[in-house]
Amino acid sequence: MQYAAEMLRSGLNRHGRVVPPAAPSPSAVRIHLWDYSRDPKPLVPLNSLDEDTLTGAAHYRQGYVLNSPDASTVWIVGASPQGAIWGAASLLQLQGSDEQGVYVEGAYLRDYPHFEFRAASDWLLNIEINGWDLDRGKGVDDFARLVEARIDRALRFKINMALIDGFGFGISQRPAYYQDLMLRLNRYARARGFSLCFGGYGASYGMAYEPVVMYEKGTAFKGQVFLNRRTYPDGSIYRCMGFPKARHGHEPAELGSCRSNDELNRLKADELRAFVAAVEPGALYIHHEDFGGFQGTQNAWRQQRCEQCRRRWPNDALQVRDGGAGGLAHGYSALIEAVNSVKKPEAGYDAARDCQIILVSPVYVPDGPRSEDWAAAVELWRNIALEIPKATNVQACFREVYPLPHGGERFTEKFAAAMREAGSPLRVFMFFAGGADRFYTDYPLTGTAALDALFLGSRGIYNTSGDFYQEPMELINAEFSWNAQAKGFRVPRDHAESQQLVRSYMLEENQPADIFGPGELYDVACERLYGRRAARLMAKYYRLSAMLPETPVASASTGRPMTYLPLTWDRAYAAPSHWRRLVQDSMTWGASIDDEVYVAAMQRMGIERGELHRRMSRRWGVMSGLNRDALGLLDSAIQAGPQPESLEDLRFLKTLLTVYQPMFDALAAFHGAWHARLSGRAPDRQGVDAALRLASQARQRAEREFPRPIDPVGGEIGALLRLSEQLQRSIEARQKEW
Repeated sequence: MQYAAEMLRSGLNRHGRVVPPAAPSPSAVRIHLWDYSRDPKPLVPLNSLDEDTLTGAAHYRQGYVLNSPDASTVWIVGASPQGAIWGAASLLQLQGSDEQGVYVEGAYLRDYPHFEFRAASDWLLNIEINGWDLDRGKGVDDFARLVEARIDRALRFKINMALIDGFGFGISQRPAYYQDLMLRLNRYARARGFSLCFGGYGASYGMAYEPVVMYEKGTAFKGQVFLNRRTYPDGSIYRCMGFPKARHGHEPAELGSCRSNDELNRLKADELRAFVAAVEPGALYIHHEDFGGFQGTQNAWRQQRCEQCRRRWPNDALQVRDGGAGGLAHGYSALIEAVNSVKKPEAGYDAARDCQIILVSPVYVPDGPRSEDWAAAVELWRNIALEIPKATNVQACFREVYPLPHGGERFTEKFAAAMREAGSPLRVFMFFAGGADRFYTDYPLTGTAALDALFLGSRGIYNTSGDFYQEPMELINAEFSWNAQAKGFRVPRDHAESQQLVRSYMLEENQPADIFGPGELYDVACERLYGRRAARLMAKYYRLSAMLPETPVASASTGRPMTYLPLTWDRAYAAPSHWRRLVQDSMTWGASIDDEVYVAAMQRMGIERGELHRRMSRRWGVMSGLNRDALGLLDSAIQAGPQPESLEDLRFLKTLLTVYQPMFDALAAFHGAWHARLSGRAPDRQGVDAALRLASQARQRAEREFPRPIDPVGGEIGALLRLSEQLQRSIEARQKEW
């Protein structure tokens, strides 16, 4: 309640003057904050619908009633202190100012969220995995200050969860500053009813061995890889159920997958318990084997589980309690009990109350859009729910599940109904990958949040866009995760229509019009973020793009548009982040291309190395032009008198793009020189010299502007510092060879 009052005071003080209640002027407006859960008799009339909003279990005790019964009084009655914060946030959105000062529009609101947990903010660059997008290379205190400011801003838009770190639950593998930093941020968030979410593994440890760009070749994992051993710490290693494909000498079936090994369960639980006690997280995203569907998990359970698991759970069926459901639940239970054992009364932290446990895989999608596929996934989780502790802080993560071919049922509502019938509090946490996430696209904008109503019945929802470099998406996500039926929402009639809409909203510009049309939600979001005059410029900035292919390609709505360069979307945008593009590009700088994933992508496209470098040179030339245009827009936005709280962000973006300019020009020249060499022409000495000069300039600027990065993986700033140096060294090496 104190925070709700402080939130109002600071917000209203921008335009007017807030005075203590004891000394108001005759024209002052009195604002009353009330906690209905503590006293259900506020001094303002409430009707039966108001009371339902303040007491109904379906509203997650986050509802509020805002009423201004006369010109000098506003009442905000929250179902709980958290509800009062959301009411305060709405009042701030009703404020305006004129020549006489601040005013608040008279209103009567009865409001509550559709989803209890709304992860509309993602402060990681790499979906739920890693990359701290608020690391600006200025050290620990600067990072902490920025995160705290982002928490406060998120609350103004009724966001109550953000992804903050991953991937792994190790403390000893982290930098020395990590524990104190995250403890500070979690306590700041918890005091405001906000959950910071941390990701890691419960089994399989895919990031430790999967050779893909997203995982930076295994260097990103921050935890211990526990193997299936007969005894610990050095007993013989054995196989049990695991992700089916071995890579780089790792055998996934050996990576902590045995559910019957109670010493293994204890070791994993001890690591997780220590992490929770150290940093007091608001949520844990715990990923197991990446079996998305039912049948793949069923096959692994039947064919791969060890003899000890067979004796303990003899049934080959995945969905039954004496089979796969029992085995999976046993592993989950060890982790749930470990987390919920953490209680720190001196800090006011009780993990069973303050930390959401999000269990991810197996299974996180039905095998397909058939009723029997849905039924198999629900039955598996119903039996898991009957075996795990009946803790109220546990959710089962599912990826986006679209409708059946016929009928309007929602999978999430079927799941919730099955759990209620089983007497379990388990509900769905919906992971909605809808583009602008560097998974389906690296575009800065997507309209897929308009489909959030498909997932009503979920307890939590995570729209996977919304990092700092896509700022308007945070507010667009917030709109639909609070009210899934906000203006522009769509509920597709069937599976085919849902697929068509998702592709369209992800890949086609300015779709849907209810979000991206003139004066619609996107423009409003830009105005809220940057102020009225800067909003138009920033709305244009995020849309700055160009196609890479020289000739038109098929409509983007037919699938992922990657036809011109390996692992690269055909449309290039000016807005960062650029870390993924640079990491992939760096694989081509040496005397040979050794990355197996990149080579395989080249082979699929039928592209030779000489042509590859020609297209690379074109790509970075296009990016250079977009970057110059973006710098002009940012400079104009800074001069336009933006919102004071956005000025620092705009200046940072301008600085970052100023560093990128010589980097892009260096890459265009370097790839051009590579193309000339591989085409059998005389060495382009002038091009190589120019590339080296520009790369050196980019590196020097980066080191000057971002002297103290803290992200343990790298993020945008770390990648820029590391790769600008690597580019310079690569050009120097080629210069000597050529």
